Amino acid sequence: MRCWIPIHLFLTEDTDLFIENGEAKTQLIMKKNVYQNYLSSAAPRSIPEVKFEKFCERSDSVEWWYKNRDKGNEYFSIVYKDNSNRQKLFYPDYIISVNGALWIIETKGGFDRSGNSQDIDLYTPKKFGVLKAYLEEHGLKGGIVRNDATTDELCICMDHYSDDIGSDDWAILSDVL
Repeated sequence: MRCWIPIHLFLTEDTDLFIENGEAKTQLIMKKNVYQNYLSSAAPRSIPEVKFEKFCERSDSVEWWYKNRDKGNEYFSIVYKDNSNRQKLFYPDYIISVNGALWIIETKGGFDRSGNSQDIDLYTPKKFGVLKAYLEEHGLKGGIVRNDATTDELCICMDHYSDDIGSDDWAILSDVL
């Protein structure tokens, strides 16, 4: 048996195309998003992205946020080399303004209640390295954001990448922003 979910396409003022789930109970306009009429049901987004967007909307220090796309010349990307030394493009998930300062954020799968990583991206450490270098070169802030299922808190890694949520490399995002 096939189940159909009604979806609606909508264009932002910048003529970017988003899909919304018409059956989602929540259809709130995300007021801090730079796109006009960006809805809380916009898709496709991962669970970490949904959690991060809700955090941005609730945070007093986040003035605005931009959801970057995963491909295309018109979106922000950073060049890096994969494990086979091939050039790749890394598209960080978000650019946000925090008290007037620009931050670049990548979200990844979180940590389960036992502290095990749920990140399926083998290149996360490499992406963290190129993101950190870019941030330092341009005087910006940012990092990798992941959810800790034990506390249901978003955490950020900004200085040294670690796959251990218990390490001092991870801080609670609301304490940082």
